[in-house]
Amino acid sequence: MSGNLAQKVETNLVQWNDNQDWLGSADGVDSCRTVSLDGAAVRAVFPTGVIPSGTPIGELESGLYGPGDPDAGPPAKTGAGHILFTKDVGAAAPAAPAQDTWPCALFEDGRVVTANLPAGGPAFDKAARKQINYV
Repeated sequence: MSGNLAQKVETNLVQWNDNQDWLGSADGVDSCRTVSLDGAAVRAVFPTGVIPSGTPIGELESGLYGPGDPDAGPPAKTGAGHILFTKDVGAAAPAAPAQDTWPCALFEDGRVVTANLPAGGPAFDKAARKQINYV
């Protein structure tokens, strides 16, 4: 699938050429649901505020979603899936913490090429995701 699903995504006036080589097929791409990312949780793992496509995310205690700490194991309280498109939540937190939530597409059903997932992200409990076929 190398390059077949790469898309140009405009996020916060920055254009990303998303590397979606981690997708093993187009299955599940059209059925992603929208979840809210916790900007502070993203910046704790990715200081630039840019979370790459394919990064595993999970539901936090707050009900928002975010990556886990790469040194602490799987993300959040529940491993949910992978972020479909690269998202930039900004390197600096907004003045009002309530404004630090960001919509993103959650990939939770389909095929994932484990070797092509982005480096530097958190660990992920693959067994927890029965709808994702890891190859």
